[in-house]
Amino acid sequence: MISSGTAFPRGINPGHLHFRTDQGLYYRYLGDVPTNALNWVVFGGAVEGDPDTTGWTIRQDGASWFNKILNVLRMWDGSAVVTVGGSSPGGSSVQRWPYRFTGQDSINGSVNGIL
Repeated sequence: MISSGTAFPRGINPGHLHFRTDQGLYYRYLGDVPTNALNWVVFGGAVEGDPDTTGWTIRQDGASWFNKILNVLRMWDGSAVVTVGGSSPGGSSVQRWPYRFTGQDSINGSVNGIL
């Protein structure tokens, strides 16, 4: 199960997946205080630009999203935002990157797969 809304949910277990409707990004809960954005990692979505990485550390390593302005897949490498993929010379196609996830949801049990 993936929850959705404009704020991070409470009463969840690490691995919980959440779609922020106000940002267009998918997040995976890492544990600790669920209302603190630094306890989540981005694992997909398409946005106008890059998300705010203020305070991100090695804990968010592997966070990834599609930057619609640059037309590239971007990710956090543990210390900085880097470009992973891009468009063809004509600008019409983008490399596909499967998002893998594993987690535990307190209501529905284990969640594993490729998004």
